[in-house]
Amino acid sequence: MAQHNAREVICVFGQSGSGKTRWLQRFVKSQTRAIIIEGDFPDETDQFAGIRFDDYWEFHDYMKANYAGLFRARYSPRPEEFELMCTWAKEAGACALIIDEADRFIRQGDIDPVFSELVFRGRHFGDGAGVSLVLAVSDPMKLPIDVRRLATRMIIFNNTEPVDVKWLAEMFARDREWSERVPLLQPGTFIEWRKAEGCAEKTLAQVSA
Repeated sequence: MAQHNAREVICVFGQSGSGKTRWLQRFVKSQTRAIIIEGDFPDETDQFAGIRFDDYWEFHDYMKANYAGLFRARYSPRPEEFELMCTWAKEAGACALIIDEADRFIRQGDIDPVFSELVFRGRHFGDGAGVSLVLAVSDPMKLPIDVRRLATRMIIFNNTEPVDVKWLAEMFARDREWSERVPLLQPGTFIEWRKAEGCAEKTLAQVSA
């Protein structure tokens, strides 16, 4: 089995045009074992690196043949297929489940049981390497609090919504002043928060694929 980095829960926030998608594209390229759940937008079919599938059963057959090796598989599931995608991440273990437009599938009070298991027990799958979760949405409040509070890393692009900025200030705790920078961030610039490490301002040029 290919080497997999330590389990992470990464939340990526950013308004349209801020750089969120470009960060996600670079992260996807850095992964050798990844399942990418894409937004269902006709003009975004070539947005991420990897093999794109237009039919779930084609995706299923590919994962069945490759889940123990290297894979970077992309699919935009129907709501009823989301659980199946999460089940494949659990089965593969030692991989990243990357969900763009995550609020299409994950809402407060309506979390799929298999996804919930990946959130709370994902570190146990894959011989201890764990299943990393990378969830991208436009703003923090679109993700359930149970997901946000388990984040090991947050990638925060420009956001001017007062409720979101207030929550970020509480999240940053001793570094609350960082939240004041969020509405001022220019496209391609973001704040990276890491658990137990705090915040740093970075640019997309510093993100390696």
